Amino acid sequence: MASRPDPVPSTGVPGSPTRRVVVVGGGASGGMTAMQLLGRVAAGVEVLVIEPRETLGGGIAYSTSAPWHRINVPARTMGALPDDPDDFRRWTGAEPASFPPRGAWGAYLAARLAEAARGSTGSLRHLRTTAERLVDRDAGGRAGIDVRLAGGETIVADAVVLATGNALPPVPAWLAPVRDDPRVVVDAWAGGALDVVGDAERVAILGTGHTAVDVAETILRTRPRCHLVAVSRHGELPRVHEDPPRVRPSTPVFDVEAFRGFEDPLADGRARIATHPEGWRQGLDSLRPLHQALWLGMDDGLRRRFLDGRRTWEVHRSRLAAEVRRELDAWVEAGRLELRPFEVRSVAAADDGLRLTSTDGAVLLADRVVLATGPDERPGATPLLRAGIEDGLLRPGPLGLGIDADPATLRVLDASGSSGRPVHALGPILRGVLWETIAVPEIRAQAARSAEEIGAALRGDRRTAQHLPAD
Repeated sequence: MASRPDPVPSTGVPGSPTRRVVVVGGGASGGMTAMQLLGRVAAGVEVLVIEPRETLGGGIAYSTSAPWHRINVPARTMGALPDDPDDFRRWTGAEPASFPPRGAWGAYLAARLAEAARGSTGSLRHLRTTAERLVDRDAGGRAGIDVRLAGGETIVADAVVLATGNALPPVPAWLAPVRDDPRVVVDAWAGGALDVVGDAERVAILGTGHTAVDVAETILRTRPRCHLVAVSRHGELPRVHEDPPRVRPSTPVFDVEAFRGFEDPLADGRARIATHPEGWRQGLDSLRPLHQALWLGMDDGLRRRFLDGRRTWEVHRSRLAAEVRRELDAWVEAGRLELRPFEVRSVAAADDGLRLTSTDGAVLLADRVVLATGPDERPGATPLLRAGIEDGLLRPGPLGLGIDADPATLRVLDASGSSGRPVHALGPILRGVLWETIAVPEIRAQAARSAEEIGAALRGDRRTAQHLPAD
C-alpha cells in the first residue's frame, strides 16, 4: 500500500504540494476526473486518487479481463475526452461500430491518465485504500475538507471530488437469511467469486440485466455442463442494438419544450419514439443529448411515474451488442440458459440445494444462487456517503436516488441546501439529480466541468469559478 501524506495542511511543509485535490474513486468516473484535473491545475498541485484497486481507470465495470465482457455502446462514442469521442476507437484500432471488451477501455483510460500525469505541471498520486468520512476544516482562514481514510489517517484537501461510481447491489431482505451460505454469491465481481461454481450445477441468477448477462457468459463459457436460470420480475433481457448500429439522428424526435407541452409527456413521448420513421432505436437515441434536460424539466410527480416504469426504459435504453445477444439466444436454444419471470419472495437452505419461492408460490431449486441485480442507488449506499449524510455534509438526492448536488456546478448540497463547500460529485451517485449520469459521454463532460471549476478556484480566478470562491 502506498504511504499516506502527513495529516496537516500542506502549505509551508517542505517537499509537499501547495494545493491538493482529492478524488475519491479511481474507476471510470475518478479516472476521467483525475485526467481532466491534471490538464488544468497549476504547478505544484497534487491530484490524489483514493482507490483500493491496484490500477486506476478500471473500477468494477472496466477491470474485467474476460474478453466476452463487452462495452454496450459502439466504440466510436467511448472516448474519454469530451471534444474527441472517437479517441478510444482510434487507440484500440477497432471498427467504429464494434463493441470491444470492457477491459480494453480500462486499459485505455489508464494509459490516457498516465499520459496526462507526464504532461502536467501538477502531480498524480494513488492511495490504495478507501475513504470513510468527510470532515469540515477551517484552519488559519483556509477553508477546505479533510478526508478520513479507513485506517484512521486523515488527508487534507483544498477540494474533493466524489467519483465513487456504482455501489454493489443491495442484498434483498428475502436473501439475507442465507447470505452467508457458501452456496450464495452476493458479490459476483469479487475476485474469483464465480470460481466456486461447479460444472453441472444448476445456478439461479437473480437478475436479467447487464450484470446477469456477464455472470451467465462467464459460467456458460467455462463450465460446459452448467444449467442457468436467470430470474427477475419480468424475465426480460436488455434489447439488442442494430447490427451494425447506425449513428444516431442529428435531430431529436422532440425537444424539451415540446415534451413539456404534451398532454401526457410520458405516454406521448413513448408514442413518438415508437413511431419514429427510422425505428424506435433511432427515435430513442435521438434524445440522448437531451436526457438530462428532460429529467430536469420534470416535476417529482412525473419523475415518480417514470421510475414506476423504469424497467421498460432500461431494457430499451441500455442495449446489448448483437453478437452478445446471439450467444445468449444460442444458449437458450440449447437448453443451457433459461429466462424466467419469477419475483422472489424467499430463499431457504435445504438439504438438496437452495429453494427459491416466488410471490405466486412457484418454487425453483438451485445448487447455487448468484446475486446479479442492479447497483445500490440509495443515498447511503456506501459508508462514505452514509457518514456524509449523518454529518449533514451531504443530503439525499431527489426521490431517494444517490446524493443531492447543484446540477449546474456539480457542487454537493449539504443538509441545509448549501453548496458552499469545495466538494463536487459526478457519475452514478447523481442519478436523482440528472438521471442520465452513468455512461461515459455524460461522465467525461462532468469530469471536465468539475476540473475546470476546481482549477480556476485554486488559481483564484473568480470569473471562471463563479461558484467556487477562491481561498
